[in-house]
Amino acid sequence: MHPIDEHDVEELPLSQQVFVLYFAEDADTNLGTLNTLLSSGWSVAKVSAMSGTGELGDNTPGSLFPYSRAVLALDDGNHHKTQEASVVWFADTASTNLNSVNQRLGTGREVVSLTALSGTWELGPNTPQSQFPYSRALVIHE
Repeated sequence: MHPIDEHDVEELPLSQQVFVLYFAEDADTNLGTLNTLLSSGWSVAKVSAMSGTGELGDNTPGSLFPYSRAVLALDDGNHHKTQEASVVWFADTASTNLNSVNQRLGTGREVVSLTALSGTWELGPNTPQSQFPYSRALVIHE
């Protein structure tokens, strides 16, 4: 099983589409694709974390970290503010991107959705910078 690539977005009739976000680390994610959709007028209607995402090893050659996934229902065009998505990751106060996410929010943006991402189980040689496993959450802000 390989991470979802160019087929992340499934067009639906009407004015919605479903998007599957995957995140292993900042360099191995389709978060940029989601933010491109959001900046072009789509908005997040609903988010649900997906289970079964603890893949490691040969199945996830792009990253040492297991993948988290979420499914999002996106609405087209009738949202008054542009949304942006971030994934906050946290193991301990020295191993987190919390400051980076808070800097984006400090520019007058407001959190409209927080969703815990499941299946992050990293520990040991895959997370040498922390003795704690990582937790992740998807943050939608506008």
